[in-house]
Amino acid sequence: MTFSIVIPTYNGEKYLEEAILSALRQNRKADEIIVYDDNSTGPTKQICRKYFPEVTYYFNHLGPSGFVNGWKKAIVLAKSDFIAILHQDDLLYPSFLEEAENALTLNPDVKHLFTLCDYIDENDLIINCGEKSVLKGRSTDKIIRYSGLDYVRAYQKKYNKMPHIHRCPGVITHRSIFDDGCNYNAEAGHIADDDFFYRIGQFTQVIGIMKSLGSFRIHKESETGRIGDVILVRQLATDYIYQVRQWQDSDYMGEIEMSYFEHYALKFVRRLFLYSTRLKDKNLKEKALMLYSEIHQLKFSNAHKLEHYKLETSKFLSSFDEVTNQFPETLKRIYKCININLIRGFLLSSEVINSTDFYKKRLIILAPHPDDEIFGLGGFIIQNLIKKCEINIIYLTDGEDSRTWSSKEEIKRQRISISDKVCKSVGIAISNINRLHLQDGSIPKFGQRGYDEAVRSIKELIDLLEPDAVFATHPLDYWPFDHVACAQIGMEAVSQSKHKTQLWYYWVWVWYNLKPWQICTLNFKKMYRVDIRKQMVEKIELKNLYLNSATPDGKPWSGLLPKALLKAFEYPVEIIERII
Repeated sequence: MTFSIVIPTYNGEKYLEEAILSALRQNRKADEIIVYDDNSTGPTKQICRKYFPEVTYYFNHLGPSGFVNGWKKAIVLAKSDFIAILHQDDLLYPSFLEEAENALTLNPDVKHLFTLCDYIDENDLIINCGEKSVLKGRSTDKIIRYSGLDYVRAYQKKYNKMPHIHRCPGVITHRSIFDDGCNYNAEAGHIADDDFFYRIGQFTQVIGIMKSLGSFRIHKESETGRIGDVILVRQLATDYIYQVRQWQDSDYMGEIEMSYFEHYALKFVRRLFLYSTRLKDKNLKEKALMLYSEIHQLKFSNAHKLEHYKLETSKFLSSFDEVTNQFPETLKRIYKCININLIRGFLLSSEVINSTDFYKKRLIILAPHPDDEIFGLGGFIIQNLIKKCEINIIYLTDGEDSRTWSSKEEIKRQRISISDKVCKSVGIAISNINRLHLQDGSIPKFGQRGYDEAVRSIKELIDLLEPDAVFATHPLDYWPFDHVACAQIGMEAVSQSKHKTQLWYYWVWVWYNLKPWQICTLNFKKMYRVDIRKQMVEKIELKNLYLNSATPDGKPWSGLLPKALLKAFEYPVEIIERII
């Protein structure tokens, strides 16, 4: 029994050497280690030369050929019985080949094996432990044998925050599987590895080692991280429709498995409509309409009535938004004012949102930009300071991208100075202000470069300050996207912190971005209406400190905000929602 580890690479020099070393440090030495370079422009060749002759290096002068074709070409070069693909940014643990060989020896008829894997960040820190997520405290010495369909079901199942039972690191396949025509398929797109795992059960049974023997890296420069949210959603919508089309007339997949593909096809097409509306992108809408048409041609089952309803709603909203975009600016402003007042009227009159007499000894408030803390929670902050609560503000950015002055450095300097004055005016000590200095407009979201560092910074402050509650902007703020990233970072930091605390979201742009028909999607059971009538005068004064501090040509350093939104900041209520 022989083993090849093949490492396809393209401009992956940042993590490539770590991947090579993890292949070289196997307790049971690999019979062959191949690096297949798909025409990288960086120092890949020099890195591989350091490990010759243990590592064989191949260079494709005609590349790049695409990541799936790179995998296939690397597989063709392998000479061993079993082939393990190791991506350029992933790792294998030292006992991987040793334990795989033992399992395959006990199951000589099986031609495909997987192990669990940990999710790591760009600094090799574990984000999610595979064994904890999948096994939940059960034994880690178990080897499970799956039929083809059982393997599909295990792979489709979610495990905590892990979307699948395994990823590519830790997978071994017999070369005869590839020779028999079951290979990675470029037509499957971004989920070509998933597609391969779905099909392989038609050729062999599968064994799984219930132990983490590899690491799957999440970072901004990966194939997923690099392409951005919008392109990723467009690609995944296409890919899951392909899966439905591929399996619809097959006897292999059952209703449960088909339901999984249909669910994600509907979900990502719906997201594509939402992105096209939010970004006012006609090309995105055309793509969404084309995929929408495909869904109806494929005649999806009725198992996803809610998803179908959401998709139809998103399509309608996309068309409605296109009509409103043709309104003159005056009508747009009137529409927004009516929109906000409808939401306000509902929230003020509804019994499902309760006023709260909130009191804690110490709070952390995460503000994406200097001013969000006052716009969203000014009255609430004043209330808690009166009750002798310690308020700590963490500004994620310095707000330098407000676009009201030519020099970003000057905008940054001014906004830091103004926020210091605001905090001093309201009674927050300068020692209780922390600034992360993240790039305004580019606060990293999950999976993007810098996300883990931002989470770690917030987590360390939570561990140090031990607050009773942490407040972050609400993900329904939608735009600016920094507010959505703030919500994600806050959620992750509170989850990872040793100090157990509450997490709350607060409204800033939700007032402006929420549509009246979206009110029914709100979680009323966890939402609270904070009565700030007694604090209104002081809140407006603090708001004006931000808005009346102007550039030499008269624009506020905080940026030009819609009048309808500014009006919402003067309502005698603030909305908060308990998350954790």
